[in-house]
Amino acid sequence: MITLTSLINNQSVRVDNHDSGSGRPFDWGTGVHIHKETDDKDCKIQFTLNLEKVADIRFIKSSGDRDKQKRVKNEVKKAFKDKAVKKRFIKELGSALKRLNDNALNKLSEKDFIEKLKISAQSVVNLFGEDYKSQANSFEDDEIFSSIFTDKHDDRIIIQQNIKKQHITISRSPQAIKRFGK
Repeated sequence: MITLTSLINNQSVRVDNHDSGSGRPFDWGTGVHIHKETDDKDCKIQFTLNLEKVADIRFIKSSGDRDKQKRVKNEVKKAFKDKAVKKRFIKELGSALKRLNDNALNKLSEKDFIEKLKISAQSVVNLFGEDYKSQANSFEDDEIFSSIFTDKHDDRIIIQQNIKKQHITISRSPQAIKRFGK
């Protein structure tokens, strides 16, 4: 199975649905919106993946080193070249974002909501490889639920779900997640 590990090698990714934090019910709208930046912060790009037009990658904004921008955009195109992989990515991230929104609308019990967050984190990490096992799940504060996964080679992936802002950040680096978007 093709995985998307190239998307987070020395880079971090944040996914939302354009309406994150609006309080409106989750809707695919124009697609899943992705912010991607290198861990050294030299390059940032934004793009959308559309569920209806599986072949469509639309780059919205980019900044930083031009050579890195070109390299990162090419990595994105290569990662999503396989339509089945792209469709699975959109479906899994869309489902995870919908779970975040569903809690805001339905006010699940804390136990049920934590279970949904764990399920979301596992389904997202599986996009990067089936061998990742959960090592820790915890709330950092009232808004952020973090899950840490490792594989048999101690390769780490962190999935951070922001409940209030309704976005999901994926990285290998805890420092990069804290600095993301700043």
